[in-house]
Amino acid sequence: FDVRETIRVLLVDGDPSERPYASETDYLLRALSPRGVASGGRRPGSIVAERVSWLDLPAVRLDGFDVVVLANVADLRAEQAKALLAFVRAGGGLIVTLGDKIEPKLLVARLGSEDVPLLPGVPVRRTRAGEVDGQPSPGWTIAAAGEHPLNYVVGLIPPPLLDEARVDELFETPPVEGGRVVLKLAESGLPLLLARPCGQGQVLLLTTTADRAWSNLAIHPLFPMLMHEAVGYLAGQARR
Repeated sequence: FDVRETIRVLLVDGDPSERPYASETDYLLRALSPRGVASGGRRPGSIVAERVSWLDLPAVRLDGFDVVVLANVADLRAEQAKALLAFVRAGGGLIVTLGDKIEPKLLVARLGSEDVPLLPGVPVRRTRAGEVDGQPSPGWTIAAAGEHPLNYVVGLIPPPLLDEARVDELFETPPVEGGRVVLKLAESGLPLLLARPCGQGQVLLLTTTADRAWSNLAIHPLFPMLMHEAVGYLAGQARR
């Protein structure tokens, strides 16, 4: 067994802000390190999260981290995309979350090409709740899709509480070959969370934002539970 005291996570913020909970990674940081945030970092928990702006990513060594999160990152250098591919193939975990900074063709060119086959799905277009059936909607609800180690988290939430988690907007993202849908939208069936193995590592793709811009998931109890389980799952892939 490989037992470690901490899992190191790098949060790459694609939309930084100095205002509280206005940055793309504020809710992620709070979800992953609630103890560290609440106590000013004096008592780090089992997950240690470090945040950088997406513009500073080229200067960061990835080999010091177990999981990297790209949160609404508009673009990457070609060499950085290849570094991420090497990181995942060697056993690292990658989480990609989408948002208004994302241009689908550019994202696919960077992380979904034959040279850098990381994305579990191909973002096609932004879609809002109600646009699919043409009716006003309070937002989509969330459901598990198929069988996956992360699916059980949804079953831990009582149905009335789970129903309060609503997604207003996302990217329609059909899975690629080798990609699996982990979570979906109950009403439309659109993928919400996808997974794909890559070498010894794994990639997760959240088709909505990690903040409150497109959903209320960031302030729902499902969010910290899902993020903790996702990080633990990704960090353990190379050691299973």
